[in-house]
Amino acid sequence: MQVTEEPRRLSEIAGYEYVPSKDEDVCCGFGGSYSVDFPEIFAEILKKKLDNVQDSDAWLLVTDCPGCVIQLRGGMDKRKTKIQVKHIAEVLAEALNLG
Repeated sequence: MQVTEEPRRLSEIAGYEYVPSKDEDVCCGFGGSYSVDFPEIFAEILKKKLDNVQDSDAWLLVTDCPGCVIQLRGGMDKRKTKIQVKHIAEVLAEALNLG
């Protein structure tokens, strides 16, 4: 959707520094039934996404898509990384002591 500056600004307001990662604008592969219909392709897309995030040395991955939160969090959990995955609303709520 080419919305990039607004979420970065919200993250900054919440006290976080934006860290770029390779192909960050590429889908995580979940896409509704896509992951069920094409599991091999989905798995490769998710693997690349997770690899890129890990290569960025970020400790927090923020997204605005609930489906991506589920997929990326599950992927990071399976890898047993310390990278947290949160929805932008969670990050903002925590910064405002609402969550």
